[in-house]
Amino acid sequence: MNGERSISAQMAIRLGQAFGTTPQYWMNLQAIYDLKRARAEIPPKCFASHHTPWPEQQFTEPGATPTNNTTNAFGAQFTAPRFDTRHASCDPPCHPPHPENRMPHRIAAVHADPDQPAATFAAIDAALAEAPGHILFTILVHHPALKQSERFYSNLPHAYPIGGRKPVTNSPWMQRVIFGGEPYIGRTREDIAEHFFDHELIHSLGCDSILNMPVRWRGETLGTLNLCHRAGFYDESHLPGVKLIAQLALPALLLISRT
Repeated sequence: MNGERSISAQMAIRLGQAFGTTPQYWMNLQAIYDLKRARAEIPPKCFASHHTPWPEQQFTEPGATPTNNTTNAFGAQFTAPRFDTRHASCDPPCHPPHPENRMPHRIAAVHADPDQPAATFAAIDAALAEAPGHILFTILVHHPALKQSERFYSNLPHAYPIGGRKPVTNSPWMQRVIFGGEPYIGRTREDIAEHFFDHELIHSLGCDSILNMPVRWRGETLGTLNLCHRAGFYDESHLPGVKLIAQLALPALLLISRT
């Protein structure tokens, strides 16, 4: 915790009880952290003809081609992308591990910060700004009883202030993202105008594409991560990486739902 001591089994149980998660979730985060530290000191062996990714790296590259099914730290099964983990010490020279591999570790480390959910949301913003990138980024929390979504984080608060609310309706976008738990990609200004009443404001910020990623827990959408960029910026290759980062918002969203 805070980079000074590891998460013990007893601590994992307490954290699980506090955040409504399983103890295994916190133990998995600790294991990933320990492995990354060890691998920073002991580089993996490379082979000239084939390079095998580390297991947890198989689902951290957004631009990779899915090739197998695996289970993430939350126990959710999904198609895991595979990619090259070659590094500069190889002969002939290889490509170094992609910097996106460090994102989950950065966010997991911030979970220990007492300033929640702000610390986790800021870390997620920084990670997604690095890859895939965004101009506008917000996090909305779903309030089922009120049939509303509330903005809990914004990187541009002058345009999209924290506390803003939107009604949850039966629109096609709501059916897909909020109720169906599926991500949405809008590639053009027209796509955004079809689903969002504030499309003119979005366009004025230089954004004509959007990626909405729901955060799911026990079959329900707790909130959405919303990324906007220039026209045509987002595509399906970004979904696996953004989904992984989005699920790291789960403890913060559970904290909000409990308060």
